[in-house]
Amino acid sequence: MGRNRQFGTLLFFELKKILTARVTLILLIFIAAYSVIQGISQINQLDDFEIRTSNLQRSIDERPIDDALIAETAEAAYKLGMPYECWNELNCTYMKPSSWLKQIIDDNSKLTDYNVESVYQKRDSSISESMNSMKLTESEKEYWQVQEKKLSTPIIWHYTEEINGLISTLISLPLIMLFATTLLLSQIFSGEIKDKTDSLIKCTVGGWSATYLAKVTAAFICTLFLNIVIEAISVLTSIFLWGKDTWSIPIQLFMPLTSYSMTIGQFIRAQLIMITATCLLMTAVTCFLSEILKSPVAVMSGVFGSFLIVYISSNRIPYSSRMLSQLFCLLSPMYMTSGSALCEYRLIGVSGHYLTALQFAPILYIVLSIALIASGYFIYTNRK
Repeated sequence: MGRNRQFGTLLFFELKKILTARVTLILLIFIAAYSVIQGISQINQLDDFEIRTSNLQRSIDERPIDDALIAETAEAAYKLGMPYECWNELNCTYMKPSSWLKQIIDDNSKLTDYNVESVYQKRDSSISESMNSMKLTESEKEYWQVQEKKLSTPIIWHYTEEINGLISTLISLPLIMLFATTLLLSQIFSGEIKDKTDSLIKCTVGGWSATYLAKVTAAFICTLFLNIVIEAISVLTSIFLWGKDTWSIPIQLFMPLTSYSMTIGQFIRAQLIMITATCLLMTAVTCFLSEILKSPVAVMSGVFGSFLIVYISSNRIPYSSRMLSQLFCLLSPMYMTSGSALCEYRLIGVSGHYLTALQFAPILYIVLSIALIASGYFIYTNRK
């Protein structure tokens, strides 16, 4: 039997083992149900008030966020004579611009105290404070100054509620894929050790390198397939319901305090790339731990625990420990797919040649995946 044919036979067998497992059927039902629920939630993400007033709120689309729009928003916000904003179907046209402006200035400040110049100055100062807290070098700050110059000001307003459902869904996908990956693959190596069939497998033709490669290849095929399915359902559902009009608007309308020069559509594509790279990393970590641990339960605990520790650390380690803090942020898929990643200004590179966190993290995940699979291969083929 030729090597290619031998590998193909082993790959088919490993795929069949994964796909015919009872947990796989349960997982497929769960993934399908989750996708349907997400589609329904996108339909119902706007409450009754939002649905009734959506056309009214869209009536100011394509207007620049300038003195005129800020003044109108301030007038509408306090028109009822309240000391705080009170929105109803008569003044709701300016509800979203008010919320957007409050993200820049201060929830406790009144819009009547601001004009376009002071709003953009406040935005610049807030971003500058964030960069200083992250201990950016002057060269890094210059990089972001160049990105800021690419932004068109004043920013053109656009209603964005319809895209929030998709972004929220994509933010949750790494956790869903973590759950799916550990259920599918926790027994891929440890199951054989637990059942004491590993020694029998290694006595067969191809029981070493070919078997290992077939196992990890089958693992990557299955998890990538699930990842592509859930990403496709989420994106296509959103496009079917809302179209792609909001994909071309600047990301600042979703996250005003970011200097990234990109559209919402580009951010969504960055999320999809990040989630796919995350899927590769989770698969590699699960396969590696399944190989060195003897219990599938221990594998699941190890995978969940490691990613949870990284996520908690990404939010807890102070910026003053720049290298450690930056590393844990980059290693946390939950952080890197969220809106917080848009305010991650620490760059990777030297002498003005930089990659942003959104650009570097997928590369890091792929490199780590290759390293884990290579290490696993060495351990597997040298185990007595």
